[in-house]
Amino acid sequence: LVGLNWISSRQNKRWDLTEASQFSLSDQTQQILRGLTQPVTFRVFYVGSAGEHRDRLTEYTYFSNQVNVEYVDAERNPLDAQKYEVTTVPTILIEYSGRTERATSGAEQTLTNALKRVIEGAPKKIYFVQGHGEADPNGTEGTGYSALAGALRTDNFEVAPLTLAQQGAVPADATIV
Repeated sequence: LVGLNWISSRQNKRWDLTEASQFSLSDQTQQILRGLTQPVTFRVFYVGSAGEHRDRLTEYTYFSNQVNVEYVDAERNPLDAQKYEVTTVPTILIEYSGRTERATSGAEQTLTNALKRVIEGAPKKIYFVQGHGEADPNGTEGTGYSALAGALRTDNFEVAPLTLAQQGAVPADATIV
């Protein structure tokens, strides 16, 4: 019993026993965190309490030793907020390899999408072919792909229409047509 207690005090293992796994990160988030090769800093600007952000970001630090988190009370440290051009709170600045991305929510999806954007850098460009009755990627009517385009934008893709008859060729910056 003493040996088991000694081993368990040196190992950090968590289990989420809630029915909906509400305190666990998604598989995609875990994969991104485990794949980090350079340090990433989450700088949380808040007013009052940072409790909800601490809970979420503690999970991020659990899955990667490359994750560093700093908490800044924007009311007590207005110069820091001004230095990083923070105009609304809560704001979470994510810094990676000289690039910065902002998130205004502590939700996992928002944080992970911002983390993915800062890691990947420039967004990849997806063109939707137009001109022969194809659906509009920005159209909100029943025949448009606006929901798909919105989802692609949150995953660090840039969406644009392409009329091949006018262009004559696929643009060089195209990732997918």
